[in-house]
Amino acid sequence: MKNKLIFVLITFISFSSCNKDRLGGNKEALVGTWNWQRTDMSHYCNGGIEYETYESDTANETYRIEFLKEGIIQFYKNDILESEHFIKFNAIGVQEDGIVPSHRQIVFEIFLDGDGSNRISGTGTQKEMKISNYPFELEEDCHHWLKNYFRKEY
Repeated sequence: MKNKLIFVLITFISFSSCNKDRLGGNKEALVGTWNWQRTDMSHYCNGGIEYETYESDTANETYRIEFLKEGIIQFYKNDILESEHFIKFNAIGVQEDGIVPSHRQIVFEIFLDGDGSNRISGTGTQKEMKISNYPFELEEDCHHWLKNYFRKEY
């Protein structure tokens, strides 16, 4: 009985602690609610280039990302939780010195649930960020580039 209890305890600790990155230190700059502002797309299909912009002011849908300190990221559409994942950073850089804290540059790449094929990346400041793959993703056949812009809610 004692061996089973120890095994269960070790298994629980293993699964709950090492599969995600908590958002402390420099990573804490991401913690909070990020609301979608607009997406700029450039399509290159059938020999021509088309540009499109989708904006939160005119769109019929809202999107937001919430970074939780516990190492969880949540994706919302129209205030409904679409998905939730644990965060595993592949890379993160936060500018340390020489600039006002709210304007420090942040660059990151996150593997969702530790899966390198399911990732998002971002670049920006503690106030505004360009984030890849949400709410819109690149389509292999046509899109040449895509930028999703988010603003942090205070």
